Amino acid sequence: METKNLNSWIGNIIRNLLLRVTHPRIKHGRDFHCKLSCTVSSRVTSIKCGDYVGLGPNNIFMCDTEFGDYILTGPEVKFLNKSEHKIDQVGKDIFHSGWGELSSIIVEDDVWIGCSSIILGPCRIGKGSVIAAGSVVTKDVPQYSIIGGNPAKIIRERFSPSEILEHERQLAIRNCQ
Repeated sequence: METKNLNSWIGNIIRNLLLRVTHPRIKHGRDFHCKLSCTVSSRVTSIKCGDYVGLGPNNIFMCDTEFGDYILTGPEVKFLNKSEHKIDQVGKDIFHSGWGELSSIIVEDDVWIGCSSIILGPCRIGKGSVIAAGSVVTKDVPQYSIIGGNPAKIIRERFSPSEILEHERQLAIRNCQ
């Protein structure tokens, strides 16, 4: 093994051991990469990550989140609740109004979430989707769509229907090897 690859491999082992101590609510599969700069709110009960998940630096988790396999997030991605605080409590100021309901976000397989995106739960990001940098996702994202903006809207489809079939066929072949 090359020195560079060996150092990367050892660094990943050390980082994942530290993550078990600093973020015990993060459960993950094979080949998991998470920067130690990620922040997890004390209200979060679990973050589940499948295989081949890479969480970028300074990601923030304020709600329960479940990732499928083959996921990448850029730096500064935020996973938040739509209703973090109660704002309709007559006779109470915002500070004393209490927490809103804890929501969850599901990110299906083969998804890329660009830098500084904000994902507001509850929502589901469909398989094969791409979220453009700086997007604010406020609702479910259809499979194989590329979305962007504030609020995020569909920019275009990632693949045509025939390309989706071929893409999934090739992924299935690769996963069987």
